Amino acid sequence: MKKLLLITSILLFSCTTEPQDTHGCLDSQACNYNSSATIDNNSCIYTIDCNGICGGEAVVDECGVCEGSGILDDCGVCNGDSSTCLDECGIPNGDGYNDGYYCGDLSILSNLSELYSLDISTLEIYWDNGRLVSIWLDNKNISFISEDVCELDALENLIFQNNNITFVPDCINQLENLTGINLSYNSLSSLPDLSNLNNLTSIYFQYNNFTSFPNVFGNFNSSVLINLGSNQITSIPESFLNTPNLVTLYIDNNMLTSIPSNSCLFSHFNFDLNQLCEEYRYECTSNYFGTQDQSNCCEGENGEPNWTECP
Repeated sequence: MKKLLLITSILLFSCTTEPQDTHGCLDSQACNYNSSATIDNNSCIYTIDCNGICGGEAVVDECGVCEGSGILDDCGVCNGDSSTCLDECGIPNGDGYNDGYYCGDLSILSNLSELYSLDISTLEIYWDNGRLVSIWLDNKNISFISEDVCELDALENLIFQNNNITFVPDCINQLENLTGINLSYNSLSSLPDLSNLNNLTSIYFQYNNFTSFPNVFGNFNSSVLINLGSNQITSIPESFLNTPNLVTLYIDNNMLTSIPSNSCLFSHFNFDLNQLCEEYRYECTSNYFGTQDQSNCCEGENGEPNWTECP
C-alpha cells in the first residue's frame, strides 16, 4: 500500500504544467494594454474615437458632433448659408469694398438717388480712399433729409441748400466727421441737437425761417463760421457767444433788437439790416453795424438820437 502511494505522488509531481506565454500589448500608455501579456506583439493602440472605442474610427464632424455630418459655412455657423458674416458687398468675411469703393456708401447713394428721383451720374460727389466724404444735393426740390444720410459715417460735407426742407433728423448728430454743413435757402425753423459735431468749421443756415437762435451746438475743435443771415431771429443768447473757437457770425437781415455785451468776442461778424438802436453800436461792432431799422428807437437820456428801444 505504501508503495502505491509513493508511486502516485511521484506521478502527480512529475505532471505539473509549465506557464504558457501570452501575447498582447505591454505598453501601459496604450488603450488596449494587457496586464496579463508576457510577450509584446506590437498590437498597442493609442487612439480612442469619439465614441470611446479604442482604435475606433468614429470622428467628430465640423460642428462638434460625433459621427455627425455637419459642415461649417464661411461664417463658422454649423450647416449655415454664409449669410451671417456678409460684408456690405454681400461677400462672406469681405472688407466691404468693391473696385475701391465702400459698398455701404454706394448702397446709400443708390437709395438716395431712388428716394429723391435723382440720376447718380449727375450728382456732385467726392470720394476719399473709397469713402463718400462730400455730397451736394442742392437745387433738387427735396423736402426732407432721409435718415439714410446718417449712415454715411465718413461724410465731411453735407450740402442741401436751396431745397424745401423743413426738418432735420436727429441722427445727423452722429456724423462726427462733418466739417461743413449747408442747409441755406430752405424752410427750417428749428434744428435737432448738433452738439457732437465738434469738427464743423462752416455752418450755413441763412435764408430759412428761424425766429429764435438755434443754440444747438457744442464746443468746436477749430475756428468756425456760422451764417444765420436772412432769418427772423430776434436775439442772440449771451451763453452762445462764449462757445470756444466761435470766430465768425453772420446774422445780418434778421430782427435783432439787441446784441449781448460780449459780442466783441467775435473776430468777424455782420449785424447789418436788423433793428438795433445806437446803444448797441459798441466800439468793436461799429465797423460791422451797417444799416439798421431804427424806427422803434427813441433818444437816450442825454438826447442821443435813436439810442434805445422805445417803451
